[in-house]
Amino acid sequence: RVLAIPTGKDDSTELNYSVRKDNVIVEALPNVEGNLLGVVLFRPTDDRIEGLKSGAEAKKVFEELFPDWPTPMISDQEWENFAVRKTRQLPQFAYTGPELNLG
Repeated sequence: RVLAIPTGKDDSTELNYSVRKDNVIVEALPNVEGNLLGVVLFRPTDDRIEGLKSGAEAKKVFEELFPDWPTPMISDQEWENFAVRKTRQLPQFAYTGPELNLG
């Protein structure tokens, strides 16, 4: 799932931001508007995220996990949007082994 994360006036928009706790990861990258797009990574079995029914529930979970960043910056409307967004799965990755690169 993704989160739109507004930036503060002193935040750099040339860096990516990252935070992790209890197998929940937020990776945020800047966009051309000067805000951040946060990708929330979590295990498919994590009902704290997968089972969200409302924005208030989402905000509560993130306040417990990430009280300093990005939770305080996100609007109530964005929490509502996050709660109803469909969860996307990462694609399967494969390689031909045993060596990845000889170069």
